[in-house]
Amino acid sequence: MIIESAYALADYTAEHYLKNDSQEKKIYPPISDLKNVSMFITKRVLSLLLEEGLATRKDIKQSDIDALIAENAWKAEYLPFVAA
Repeated sequence: MIIESAYALADYTAEHYLKNDSQEKKIYPPISDLKNVSMFITKRVLSLLLEEGLATRKDIKQSDIDALIAENAWKAEYLPFVAA
């Protein structure tokens, strides 16, 4: 799964930051793109787990992956800051 994660990161970077028409050529995506990169890698790894029959949950279908990832992704929720 670590290798698949590395391949997914390389594919995402190549697709978004190494194209000939891309304004910025980068070897890694910027931090501002972290959520999109994380979702992309998670989808690839989960897809591989399902294909190989290694997922512990048997109720997950390939077609449900996007919704499952979005539903379980961490969302930052901060309390409002009040100056004392």
